[in-house]
Amino acid sequence: MKLPARTWSTVLLMGLVVFCAWIAREALQMRSVPLADNTSVEQVQAGDVERWFSLDPDGLYHMRRVERFRQEVGLPAAFDPYLNAPQGAVVPWPPYYTMVASALADDSGGRLPLEQSMAELPLFFSLLTTILVAAAAGILAGRRALLLCGLLFAFSYGAIHYSAPGVADHHSFVSMMATALLVLFTLAIRFRAFAVVRRASVFGALCGTIAGVLLGSWVGAVLYILPLQLVLAVWLWRSSADWRKGLCAFGFFFHALALVALGPAILQSPWKVEHPWMVVNLSYFHAMWLNLGALVFLPPLFLKEAWQRWYIPAVGILGALGAGILLTLDLGPAAGLREAFAWSSRADQFMASIAESASLWGKDPYQTGGFARWIGFGVLLMPFALFYAARAIFQRKEEEWWPLLIAVPLLAIQAMAQRRFAEPLAAPLALLLAWWLADIIRRKPQWSQATLASLPKGSLASLGCLLLPLALQAPTVSYAMERGTQSRFDAVYGAERSLLQWLEQAPDAPPLGPQDPLTRAPVLAAWDFGHALEWAAQRPSIASNFGSYIGMDSFQAPARFFLTASAEEAEGVLRQREVAWVMITSRFPDVLSGLCKALGVPMSDYLEATGSGKGSGRRFSAQFFQSVGAQVFNLGDVDGPQGPASPLPFLRLAHVSPVPVEVPEQLGGITSAGRLWQVVRGAEVQAQTAPGAVLRIEIPFQFRDVSGKVFLRGMWADEAVANAQGVAKLRVPYATNRNHDADVVNPTYRLGDAEAQTLEIPEQAVLEGSSVLLE
Repeated sequence: MKLPARTWSTVLLMGLVVFCAWIAREALQMRSVPLADNTSVEQVQAGDVERWFSLDPDGLYHMRRVERFRQEVGLPAAFDPYLNAPQGAVVPWPPYYTMVASALADDSGGRLPLEQSMAELPLFFSLLTTILVAAAAGILAGRRALLLCGLLFAFSYGAIHYSAPGVADHHSFVSMMATALLVLFTLAIRFRAFAVVRRASVFGALCGTIAGVLLGSWVGAVLYILPLQLVLAVWLWRSSADWRKGLCAFGFFFHALALVALGPAILQSPWKVEHPWMVVNLSYFHAMWLNLGALVFLPPLFLKEAWQRWYIPAVGILGALGAGILLTLDLGPAAGLREAFAWSSRADQFMASIAESASLWGKDPYQTGGFARWIGFGVLLMPFALFYAARAIFQRKEEEWWPLLIAVPLLAIQAMAQRRFAEPLAAPLALLLAWWLADIIRRKPQWSQATLASLPKGSLASLGCLLLPLALQAPTVSYAMERGTQSRFDAVYGAERSLLQWLEQAPDAPPLGPQDPLTRAPVLAAWDFGHALEWAAQRPSIASNFGSYIGMDSFQAPARFFLTASAEEAEGVLRQREVAWVMITSRFPDVLSGLCKALGVPMSDYLEATGSGKGSGRRFSAQFFQSVGAQVFNLGDVDGPQGPASPLPFLRLAHVSPVPVEVPEQLGGITSAGRLWQVVRGAEVQAQTAPGAVLRIEIPFQFRDVSGKVFLRGMWADEAVANAQGVAKLRVPYATNRNHDADVVNPTYRLGDAEAQTLEIPEQAVLEGSSVLLE
């Protein structure tokens, strides 16, 4: 059977749209390659496609959750001992995306294949969304709308940011499902599904199932379901009698099937115990909300038309009365909503500090392009398209415009407030603009007749549909062209991944406190390394991208450790959290602001302003150089403006990346890409000498690269004064025989004015904290 030329042209247009969507995302991919011990930077830059890893922190957590789900029975576990170590924490994500990802991702058993396949899934979901929204535009307004809509979405950075290769987060899947829900609802109206009860019931069941899976993948999807509920509410008020029963059948099956689909996730949710009516995580609130939605639409299916006219205002009055009583008495959902919003507000301190929560309106502190890049200039045309949609509804009775008329402005407001919502806005906005422009072209206004008549048929419109999306998304197109020609290898990211791989194999010292033998010892690092530690190093984290959602104490623990000047307080944090390793990287100066925000201290305490006007700048303060963070960043040898800080007796440097990174001159100009410190008890070195005599210990150490060349030298040194009984004690974190990758060279001790003597401290004494007596 030969397909007509029109069908082939439609297929070619769709192919062009999908190709543009893929190439834009590939140009902005988020992959990198680790620096293995036998791999040089030059070799990696030459290309190592097979060994690439994901740079997406939240996606790394999804990978670990999928890996765990495949090993256990039932729904994905709602509690994770690797979060908020050593207490563990409830997972702040519902389970369904984990199940979808597990079904689609590589199941060969290898961790790297799983990582790579999961980091390609959002690209797959985004390409499906491209096809879905472009096809919907084609059905609603023709092939020009298909091309226009598809290209607007293909080059939307809000969508690209969460679907580029290397990203493994859930946002792209959530947006695909939200788009499917909106499109299916719109097409149900276009094809008059509400005129037939049976047909409306089928559409309602399909939409409800999508909504349930959507909520079970991300609870914030409530924001994408509410606009459709508003449309149903408006129609319930103003619909004609021949549509009302179909509308009510749709509404009933929509809410009923959403509840059925979401039910297992609600039953499993641990949040409903402590916060039974919270909104931001699954609770009884969501069950009640969907139940009431189904009950509202059920009676009109059996009422006569005369009674239906009384039913609608009665529901409104009773609903308002019930809500007023609950709010007045602070009962049930009212009390729960207040408690839930109070709970969620505790995350503001964290959420306000991350880029994806920044506003797209006004100042762009992260220099990411603002709304022009994240949404595109098409948002400036949105008011005109919405006005056209309103006229189409009220003048021409084209009811299919309703979902976009309500959903798009609400999503746009959310996106302007938080840039993460630019992705769910991308598809509906593209559909609205394409439908509007194609409808104008199709109707051929009088002012355009002469122009159109003088040109080959459709040429101007077709060319406009091809070029207009490129103009409206020009910031993204330009950014993709720029990044697509650059090498995406980053030696620092590669070095950090190699640190994590080393840490995965490293043996632990005896724990500083009680510890579950089934759980590996946790690692303390800045919060943005939390999920990388959990996945790549296979170790529990203290703080992660979940921020204060899993506990304010865990969120603040790294800041308390790195910013304190007290060695005792720093060790107290490690003991409380049973930490075995501390990880710090060359990016430590960049995370200083976030650490200060976590504790609510002014950053000026650690980074002072210098000069004024054009000559102004910043320099690290004396307080910074006395901090534990500065000591572990500078290899334990810190000479700040107030003199050297006290050496740390509970940390030994175990592994250092050989990759050099430029840092401010105050910090030495060049430092390592990262280093790993092991938490130890420290050997109790004692010497019997004259009262008041000084015991001084010096332990020089060095690190070699794979070629055997020394690339870093350091020294741990401390001294103690003998007490009245002539006993001098020092707690020493380094052994003289073995310290992981650190080679100790000529360690010595000196008593008073005597000659320096060779020092011997076995590693067992360092790990167990046992005594070493000096002769």
